[in-house]
Amino acid sequence: MLKPHRLPFVTTLHGTDITLVGLDRSYLPITRFSIEESDAVTAISAYLQEMTLREFDIHRPVEVIPNFVNCDIFRPAEGKSRREEFAPQGKKFWYTCQISGP
Repeated sequence: MLKPHRLPFVTTLHGTDITLVGLDRSYLPITRFSIEESDAVTAISAYLQEMTLREFDIHRPVEVIPNFVNCDIFRPAEGKSRREEFAPQGKKFWYTCQISGP
């Protein structure tokens, strides 16, 4: 805990950050810089990935994670809602999880 640590910076591209704000030429340099200097970049679709690479002339990988859910790992519950499992008797809850890769 006492050692200095550098936290990685991950940029997540959602859509309007690229399709609207990012294409305003006054924002292009800072948007490109932010993407290029990130430790990792993700996009929610192949379309957004392609548009980012093309419009911003990005030279780093942009990983596509559809809607940020790995459908090979996470699947909807079959048949019924899982709400009762996490919030019995309709109670409100905050749910967080830690996901480890394969």
